[in-house]
Amino acid sequence: MHSRKEQIKKQFNHAKNTYDQHAIVQQAMAKQLSNLLPKDGKIKNILEIGCGTGLFTKFLLQQYPNASLLAVDLAEEMINKAKQQLQSFSQVQFLTADIEELEISAFPPFDLIVSNAVIQWLQSKQKTLQTLTASLQPNGWFLASTFGPKTFSELQTTFQQVQQQLGLPATRHLLPLCSAGEWKHLLRHAGLQRIRSKQAFHRLYYENCFTFLKGIKKVGASYQNDLLSLHQRRTLLKNVIHRYDQHYLTPKGVYTTYEVLYLIGQKGRS
Repeated sequence: MHSRKEQIKKQFNHAKNTYDQHAIVQQAMAKQLSNLLPKDGKIKNILEIGCGTGLFTKFLLQQYPNASLLAVDLAEEMINKAKQQLQSFSQVQFLTADIEELEISAFPPFDLIVSNAVIQWLQSKQKTLQTLTASLQPNGWFLASTFGPKTFSELQTTFQQVQQQLGLPATRHLLPLCSAGEWKHLLRHAGLQRIRSKQAFHRLYYENCFTFLKGIKKVGASYQNDLLSLHQRRTLLKNVIHRYDQHYLTPKGVYTTYEVLYLIGQKGRS
């Protein structure tokens, strides 16, 4: 497994006990994504990518009580949490695996492949989406929610301003995120049709920037960059926190913006 994936796995394993409490936007995404699920009685076999603690898995079980569900996640501690919370549902098979390395063709074709707040982590997006589309039944559905590039725009701006001010190299500190147009292009090239997208914005408030950055870690995300020395990182972060608190403070605390994208596509008849 690539070192980047190992880091992601470590982050999410570490966040197993804090995720549900702090994943406010991810919960809102799960609810909205559940409203977009196809009302199709023929859906019998489902793949969920990145089930985490089972946040979205619950919605799938409610919507499709007679379907069998394969719930995959990279982080075994997250899977263990999901198993505890959903132990009364026998139709779920949990699997600890990297979806980009899993031999999906070994499983029966799926009627629905779904993912909440996960596909931004894919490293080989086009290749993985092609593999997933190939594992869908004709007329099968692909649904996903993810974060758009305007997510944490305030933090991105602050990092850029402080780096310039300190004379540090312009380095990226946040995960590069695809726009709705870029995802649609990827899904079309993966072989999906009737592709639709929806966009939503969420604004969250925190006591201060330090609390916000701690909150990010509690849901398994990360904002660091390894190109800078430890001293440079510390200096940068200290200045970023100070500037953020000055620029984005409101009576409710400092705010951050999440851009959320919902993607839907369907495989054609073969």
